[in-house]
Amino acid sequence: MQSDQKALLQRLNALEQKQTGTSQLKGDLSSKMFEEYQKQQQVVIVGKIGKNENSAAISNPYRIARSILLLFFVIYTLHQLNQQNEQLNEMRLKMVESLKSVEAIVVAELEEQKQSNAKKFAELEECQKQQQQNIDAEAQKRN
Repeated sequence: MQSDQKALLQRLNALEQKQTGTSQLKGDLSSKMFEEYQKQQQVVIVGKIGKNENSAAISNPYRIARSILLLFFVIYTLHQLNQQNEQLNEMRLKMVESLKSVEAIVVAELEEQKQSNAKKFAELEECQKQQQQNIDAEAQKRN
């Protein structure tokens, strides 16, 4: 039972570590998206101010296509991370349920053992009482 509990706890810890990595990856992707957005805004602002050296970058179709592809990639990655997070949460719930059922089994077994011990203790007391009565009876016969 304890090895099962240890294994379940180890799996739970591994899942939590994986989820932490997933959250960190989400944060990294969000920061990259924000940086890309800032760069695009900077180019747009510079183009509006009138600096002609960057105005070609605004209308560059490859840059626009790259930005769109990056956006699709980020959306897809976030979707995958959300699915993975949902799966981890489902597994965590199953593990918690499993731990609860194992705990219930252990509690039931302990209760059985407690009742068995109480019964044995009562039997021992009865035997001791009988032996004492036998000893007392022998002592009275000798007197």
